[in-house]
Amino acid sequence: MAVAFLTTRIRPARRPMQARSLTALLGTLAVLAHAAAPSAPVAAQDGGDGAALTVEEAVRGALARPALTDITEGAVGLARSEAVREGLWPNPEVGYSREHTFGSLGAAQDFVTISQSFDLSGRRGLRSDAAELRARAAGQRGEMLEREIEAEVRASFYALLAAQLRVAAIHAWVERIEGALEIVSRREAAGDASAYERRRFERELANARASGASRQAEGDRAWARLSSLTGHAGAAAPRLSGSLLPDAPAQPDRLLSSIAAHPGVQALDAIAQAADEDAEAASRWWVPEVTLGAGWTGIGSGGERTDGYVLSGSLTLPLFDRHQDESLHAQAEARLARGEREHALQRARGAVRGHTAELLRLVEAARRFRQAAVEGSTALIQTAEAGYAGDELGILELLDGYRGALEDQMTALDLELAAREAQIELLRMTGSEDP
Repeated sequence: MAVAFLTTRIRPARRPMQARSLTALLGTLAVLAHAAAPSAPVAAQDGGDGAALTVEEAVRGALARPALTDITEGAVGLARSEAVREGLWPNPEVGYSREHTFGSLGAAQDFVTISQSFDLSGRRGLRSDAAELRARAAGQRGEMLEREIEAEVRASFYALLAAQLRVAAIHAWVERIEGALEIVSRREAAGDASAYERRRFERELANARASGASRQAEGDRAWARLSSLTGHAGAAAPRLSGSLLPDAPAQPDRLLSSIAAHPGVQALDAIAQAADEDAEAASRWWVPEVTLGAGWTGIGSGGERTDGYVLSGSLTLPLFDRHQDESLHAQAEARLARGEREHALQRARGAVRGHTAELLRLVEAARRFRQAAVEGSTALIQTAEAGYAGDELGILELLDGYRGALEDQMTALDLELAAREAQIELLRMTGSEDP
């Protein structure tokens, strides 16, 4: 990334300079002007020891954190436990009873029975299927959470990268101003420059350092967000690797077609299907539940004992409870889920169209501005330097030229970051790797 924009020209002295002084000054300005010219965008932020952190490494670190795994897998586990519960048969019941009469004809009778209820309607299977579908919806919601975290990681990563590039540009600017200030100070001591020119450079240096501190604070804030998501330790931000400007989406139409595969839409589909299963189970209210039993009985009377068996059967009569509440609840749930799905799809399609158009426009604008800034800022600096050397422009015009070059660099970074943010939002909404 272009990083050097500075204020270095020295206004000619009020008295004529010697030929040697003029030659040395012009040579110094030529070197500084070459360093101040905007350059092409940097693809990676390098420097220092160790490998640079990439955005994909940051995303993998965030998604691998135990807390996130516990949230997503725990929610699915809870939903699956409901599926298991709905699919279980009721336990058989074992009973014992004794009947005893008194008197000369008294007798004692014992009963030992075992009974089991049977679901002949298939409601148990339907409810189990509905619970499995809700478990699937829980898994889709887990994917939604992961997608949100991935988008947040990417946004924090590129915010930090942009801040680092801004700081690098301002740092180079500060270094050039410091070099120019040293030259002006020497020329002031020799009587070839005024105190005003020196003080003007000192003011520009103070402003540049303050701007650098502000941008560094932005980077610290972005790193704090990123490190909290990824679990990276360390007070200082690492080197980042990657291009701030994204590529334009190659197939915008494919982005729209991928919305239906969004985990949020899939979760609503699963919930609607689960509600349909519940409604079908409730509609079988007319099929009674049957309970069958069998056992042993023994009768003792007058010193004699007789053994035999017991058979029993019972069924429920659906006179009052015909699962009306379950039917209404399931129908309302299915209607709600399908309505939310259609509403989400309509909003997502509009948002994807908007973000796609924004991304395409911002990428093109960033590329054109970067190219124009490289040419325009270089010509502007050369014109300002030539005018200042020929005593046609003053120090303020020269400083304005250098400051304008730095502002061009910052504008280019702003455009590139805005394009990246639009691309991240597209990735979050569609899950497509195309953006």
